[in-house]
Amino acid sequence: MELSLNLIKEKLADLVIDYKLEKSGQRLHLQRPVFYQDQKELDSNTLYIAQSDQLPADLQCQVDTALILIGSPAISLNQDGFSYLVISETVSIFELSNRIHQIYDFFEIWNMSLQKSIRENKPLQYLIDLSEPVFENGITIMNPDFYIIARTSLTLDFNLFEELKTDEFGRLQPQQVNSFKNDLAYQKIKNEKEVFIYPKNILPYRTLCKNIFHHDSFLFRLVVCENIHPFSESDAVLLEHLGKYLTEDSEYLVSVNRFDDDELIELLNDMVAGKAYHLADFEKELKRLGWELNHFYCVAYVLPSDQDIYNQTLTYFGNKIRHNFEEAFAFAHKDHLIVLFNLSRIKNRQEFFDGFNVFIKASNFKIGYSNESNGLGNFRDYFKEAQIALDFGGQLAPQNDVHQFSDYVLLYLLSQMTRELPVANLNAPILSRLSDYDDKNSTEYIKTLTIYLQNNMNALQTAKDLSIHRGTMVYRLERIREIGKIDFENPDELLHVNISLKLHNNLTSIKPVKENTGEEFAEQILADLIAKGYHGKKLLKKFKEEQKKFD
Repeated sequence: MELSLNLIKEKLADLVIDYKLEKSGQRLHLQRPVFYQDQKELDSNTLYIAQSDQLPADLQCQVDTALILIGSPAISLNQDGFSYLVISETVSIFELSNRIHQIYDFFEIWNMSLQKSIRENKPLQYLIDLSEPVFENGITIMNPDFYIIARTSLTLDFNLFEELKTDEFGRLQPQQVNSFKNDLAYQKIKNEKEVFIYPKNILPYRTLCKNIFHHDSFLFRLVVCENIHPFSESDAVLLEHLGKYLTEDSEYLVSVNRFDDDELIELLNDMVAGKAYHLADFEKELKRLGWELNHFYCVAYVLPSDQDIYNQTLTYFGNKIRHNFEEAFAFAHKDHLIVLFNLSRIKNRQEFFDGFNVFIKASNFKIGYSNESNGLGNFRDYFKEAQIALDFGGQLAPQNDVHQFSDYVLLYLLSQMTRELPVANLNAPILSRLSDYDDKNSTEYIKTLTIYLQNNMNALQTAKDLSIHRGTMVYRLERIREIGKIDFENPDELLHVNISLKLHNNLTSIKPVKENTGEEFAEQILADLIAKGYHGKKLLKKFKEEQKKFD
């Protein structure tokens, strides 16, 4: 492995008495050193060891040459592009050579171990365990959803685990996640391609970070914590070296970035998309959770807050739900979350969903629930139910966080009726006739019929709701029969009328009633006759006689 002169300087800090470092002094570009042998010109990108009194006055150095001298030089070494270290003259050249080769041995063992681990598809945990002695500080790996997917022993020995406020599985708590999401410094560096230092802000110490991307998609962040020793200048170069190994092997990145639940998530996403899938694979993944195909299930569709969509924390919350709610399996789907509940394994459904809905509200989410499903053969249909519940609920009851598909089934059916034809084309002819009559005569027959049907054809209750006499109600029903030509004994006809009224959104589309002295006068005659004791057929006969007097 090639090292930088600056890294060697740091490891020889007890011997170095002077130095000059050019920009190249920070680069990992120097192979093991060679002894100076009276050359007049030193090669570029080469590290030399020499006694200072060996150097000629006319020594020439090419760009990026590096020299380690024992004793202060008698000649000027201020040429551009040339770096050097001066070692105490009390150190022998053999001791110096041994120390330098030990440094190279240490880093070459690390480098070869990294290469071997990546070839063998070792987990990320293995790679950072190898790297902890290099940085002499704790190392963690955090994915885009603030989930600690690997951590070294120094992070545990010095309470880093506790300070990060993670649970026993390495998941950050929501308050910690929110602190990161709202931090302006974090917003600036979350897509940074170079190594950067995150300030002592949310965490009680600085962190040296390297974001790892795959085809410009952020996978995870290597985080070296300044919790044991102060950072050295070379730490950033070494972290860049580690990150380079990871990014150069895309197959390794893909393989180590998979988690135990990835296969089930892919299968469920395929089912949502209507793609073919292997039932045996699906059943195997369910059994891993202790679930069976023939269990009872419910599907939920969750709309996160705009901030969570922007900060791409959906996978984090999917992990959080899977951990905190044992019989729920949640995963990100586009800009939403899908949650699958195993109802057969939930002991107390009321208590379970009360707690889950509290979590939804506390997270500023909205949720739609499907009906109960016997098995998962129609998972896609129940997913659509949850989608519809969230969509209709968001439009019709936006003040609510929780919506049930069962509350919106009728409205969904009505919406489907008008996909090809407008409402007017589906209207019951009875309503058209009554509406025309109401428009011309300023009557309330549509309103009366609507409330009458809402009251299950209870004339007395309808009269109370309309604040009219029951005799007036009898008269209106008779007129509705005559004008609308409605048969209240025909269930199909009544169903068509009810659907038409629902399509018109019940009473919301009814126009205000205008004054009509003729109709009101007839209703007054009817009310007077009822007051005198007329009823039934005698009432209708007497009403017609009285009406003729005024025609």
